[in-house]
Amino acid sequence: MNKNSIAIALVAAVASAQDQGQDPDFMQWVAKNNKSFANADDMKKREANFNASYFKVQELRARHPNTQFELNAYSDLDDAEWEAMRGLDESVLGNRRLQADNST
Repeated sequence: MNKNSIAIALVAAVASAQDQGQDPDFMQWVAKNNKSFANADDMKKREANFNASYFKVQELRARHPNTQFELNAYSDLDDAEWEAMRGLDESVLGNRRLQADNST
């Protein structure tokens, strides 16, 4: 598939997503990152996670205009998935957070 075919397919997918009430930013991100989903519920969860990331990036851009913030291939992960991917154990993090809160 050449670049023109990919661009046309992306435009068609975004237009279709808008007709079906899906977020076109999410659908563009899905296409760009070659994402696939197990089922409709998984897609809804990923879209909600993406939207949270999207709005966080927008907020950070507004607060820090001289710094660049972007979405990436991990923007559909929730906090637990992100920490697990990075090898962080939530139970250890939770204990450290409690210790930090109690030390002040």
